[in-house]
Amino acid sequence: MSTRQISLRPGDLVVALRLALYPNELYEQLADALDLSLSAAHRAVTRLLPSGLLLPNERRANKSALTEFLVHGVRYAFPAQLGPETRGVPTAAALADFEAELPVDSGAVWPSIDGKVRGASLTPLHEGVPGAALRDHRLHRLLALTDALRMGQARETRIAEQLLLGDLGLL
Repeated sequence: MSTRQISLRPGDLVVALRLALYPNELYEQLADALDLSLSAAHRAVTRLLPSGLLLPNERRANKSALTEFLVHGVRYAFPAQLGPETRGVPTAAALADFEAELPVDSGAVWPSIDGKVRGASLTPLHEGVPGAALRDHRLHRLLALTDALRMGQARETRIAEQLLLGDLGLL
């Protein structure tokens, strides 16, 4: 018997973060919220299940495994790619929610015509991230913390980890 290896895609992580906030969300709602097709949302969940980032046979995030992956693996699996300055949606330390906690060296943004902030462009985990973040503040926070973990130095990473634990209800 052969086992087929399934590789996670960056957008799958966005799906896992959404399911951390909205457990067992219907595929239609999940797809609509993240600007995915229905089949793309289903394929993401199918890839997430064997990874352990979702609970077995459920569309609910395994929050402890998800946090472990974000803190220790996301920067290696999906490294941050900064580009030229542009207008977009703030992420990482540039999100106003984190001004007091995370020092801002240079603000990063997900490029978007709907964005109102200028900063270094950061390629989002999925093309639908800027729109999804603008529609859902809680998801925006989780995605921005994920980016802080993807691109942060040691101090920023420690702070982002603590904020992430709090946002996921693991503190």
